[in-house]
Amino acid sequence: MVLGSFFFKQEARRALRGNWQPALVVTFFSGVFLTLSSVLQALWVPDPVVYASYGLLDRFWQELAAVSQAEWAGLIVVNLLALLLSPALMLGCNRYFLSLLGGRDSGVREGLLGRMRIWPKALWLYVQMGVRIFLWSLLLVVPGVLAAIRYSMAPYFMAQDPSISASEAIEKSKHAMKEMKLAYFSLIISFIGWSLLANVAQMLLMSFGVVIALVAAQFMQVAISAYMNAACASFFLTVSSEDGMNSARRQMRDRLRQMGMDDSAIDRAGFGERPADGEESSGGGEGDGP
Repeated sequence: MVLGSFFFKQEARRALRGNWQPALVVTFFSGVFLTLSSVLQALWVPDPVVYASYGLLDRFWQELAAVSQAEWAGLIVVNLLALLLSPALMLGCNRYFLSLLGGRDSGVREGLLGRMRIWPKALWLYVQMGVRIFLWSLLLVVPGVLAAIRYSMAPYFMAQDPSISASEAIEKSKHAMKEMKLAYFSLIISFIGWSLLANVAQMLLMSFGVVIALVAAQFMQVAISAYMNAACASFFLTVSSEDGMNSARRQMRDRLRQMGMDDSAIDRAGFGERPADGEESSGGGEGDGP
C-alpha cells in the first residue's frame, strides 16, 4: 500500500512548528525573480489571449507597440536574472527545508544563498530536466508527467550534495523514484484543495479592494508553497534513505497505535514492514528513459 500524503504532511507540520516565519521568507525569495517577472509582464505587456477572446487583435498590436524600450529592457533583465539565479535559489530553498526536517535551522541567509556558488551547475540541472521532460511530453501528456515525477528529486540530491553532477543527480532521482511515483503524485495533488481555497479567497476579497485581494492571495500561496516544500523534503529524506520507507511505516504504526488502532487493523491498512528492495508499487512501469 502506498504511504499516503498524511505522513509527509504531518512531518512537514512538525518541522514548521515555530519556524513558519523563516520558512515563508526562504520560500518567497527563492522564487522572487520569477514572481517579479510575472508581475512586470502582467503590468507592461498585453495578454494576447485576453484580446483574442474579445476579437481585439488589432488593439493588442497597438498596445504591444506602445510598450516602451525601458519596459522591455527591464523585463529582459529580470527574466535573465530569473533564468540564471532562480535554479540556485531553489536549491538553497531545498537545502533549507532538508535541514529543517533534519532538526537543524540553517538560517534564512545560509539556507537561501547556500548553493549560489554552484549556480552554473544548478542551471544546467534544470536545463537537463526541462529538456528530458519536454522530450517525453512529445509522446503524450502522461509520459511527460511521469518524467517530471521521475526527475523531481534531482534538485534535492544536488542541494544535499553539491559535489555531484547534474547527470548524477538525475540518475539518483530516477533510482529513488523507481517505485515511488504514485506516492509522490498523491502528495502533490493533496495540495490542490489549498490552492483552490487561495483562489476562492482572492475572489471573495476583491470586494475589499484589488490590492488587498492580491496581497492576501500571494501570502496564502507562499504559505502553501512553504508547506509543500517541507512535505516534499520529508518525502525526499524518506525515499533517499535505504531503510526510509520501513522507518516511515514504523512511525506510522506508532502513531496509529496512539490513535487507538490495534496491530491487526494497522496491518490491514498496509503499514507492515517490507523488504528494503521491494518498496511501494507505483503502477508506473515505464522504463528509465532519457
